[in-house]
Amino acid sequence: MSKDLKNRTIKASGWAAVTQFLALTIQFTISVVMARILTPNDFGLMLVAMIFIGFANVLSEGGIASAIIQKSEIDDGILSTAFWLNTAFGTITTLLIIASSPVIALFFEQPKLEAIISLAAATTAIASLGMVHGAILQRSLNFRLLGIIDIIAMTIGGAIGIYGAITGKGVLALVHASIAQLATSTLLRWILTGWVPIMHYSRSSAIEIMHFGWGLLGFSSFNYWIRRADNTLIAKILGSSELGIYSRAYDLIKNVVQQVGTVVGRVMFASLSTVQNDNDRIRAIYLRTLNIISLFTFPMCLGLFVLAEPFVLALYGDQWTGCIPILHVLSLVGVTQSIGTTTGVIYQAKARTDWLFRWGVVAGIYIFLAFVIGIQWGLLELAIAYLVAVWSLTWFNFSIPGRLIGMTFRNVVSAVQQNLISAILMAVAVFALDLVISPNSNSIQRLAIGVPFGVIFYFSTILFLNPTAFGELHQIIKSIRSPTSPITRLETST
Repeated sequence: MSKDLKNRTIKASGWAAVTQFLALTIQFTISVVMARILTPNDFGLMLVAMIFIGFANVLSEGGIASAIIQKSEIDDGILSTAFWLNTAFGTITTLLIIASSPVIALFFEQPKLEAIISLAAATTAIASLGMVHGAILQRSLNFRLLGIIDIIAMTIGGAIGIYGAITGKGVLALVHASIAQLATSTLLRWILTGWVPIMHYSRSSAIEIMHFGWGLLGFSSFNYWIRRADNTLIAKILGSSELGIYSRAYDLIKNVVQQVGTVVGRVMFASLSTVQNDNDRIRAIYLRTLNIISLFTFPMCLGLFVLAEPFVLALYGDQWTGCIPILHVLSLVGVTQSIGTTTGVIYQAKARTDWLFRWGVVAGIYIFLAFVIGIQWGLLELAIAYLVAVWSLTWFNFSIPGRLIGMTFRNVVSAVQQNLISAILMAVAVFALDLVISPNSNSIQRLAIGVPFGVIFYFSTILFLNPTAFGELHQIIKSIRSPTSPITRLETST
């Protein structure tokens, strides 16, 4: 990798980190406002619809955007061919999903789903019109512009959704928000890239694009349905209201994982890509990155575990009390997932995505079976089964890619154990404090007291158990702001 490309990659990672943080913050704020107005059933119905709309988007994209990004050379002819392919796939899948909506509604025994899916299917056609433009921005590492587009689109979509919720549109407010967000994003991509497709279609280019894309599409399709297995089972067996409750807790934990894991992970991947033949350096970078990620995600997840009740009641209201026990369980899932989701970069850095695929299939089937077993007893039991499955896979999740870089599971434990001990001590202290204050305090007061206390207690403990973590965090930030030597910064701390 040339020095110029390396610098551009790190700068792009920095912008991606900032915009990701802002986008997730806006998304979280919008979701809180709408959750206080709409019902769990409204969110559940939208989630059922999005199970199928999401898969339609996977089929519509067909790996075409990824094919454009990975090609060494592109021109207007290739881009235009890809655009018309995407448009055709988007149109076809939109029509198929609309035609399937009566069957889907009948399967889930939810008559409202037919109209919801038919309207929401427009998002697939709209998204297909902007996929190539998004790929152009990614190819040029213009994550700053992509992030700005996402933030603007999310804000406009959120405003329309909140207005619809206030005016009594119910679940349609969520549909309108989704359509508005994608329409805004697509329009801005066209305007800001300045690229307009020409009336050109190359059969040879199309075959080349589809050959790459369809190989990726197979894994993407499998992975999609494995990751949506819990939502599908809950919607079918327990109903849309229960799905709304489950997703509220799940999304909270997902945001914790994304906020920190994605931000730090982008910088890590940029660094690993420059030293892919040096296992010692890869291992050093990876383990130090786990230390930084866990520094934040462990206390956030365990803090949610302890303060789940006041958190849910203060932010979402009494109608969401059902997600409190689910949040207790999924917050423990988040502890493992926040560091476990980083292992993909090892496979990519070592060019062994074939290992990643095989492990993904095995782990996916195992987790799916856990969902099937757990749901027989109810929603909480499904969450517990998920927790058991994720925790029981942890050793394999790290040990398999670890073989590629000479990393053992003991190395992973050593990298994060001080942060885990500090987070557990914090959780115990916050729990004890909450027991004392909860009888005479409302949910907002419990959060206002418990959160600052937990933050101060945790970082005070870290100063004793893991004092070098702050120095390593500072080096990560410097590698984003000044990309002259990201590898050195990540490696030199001891």
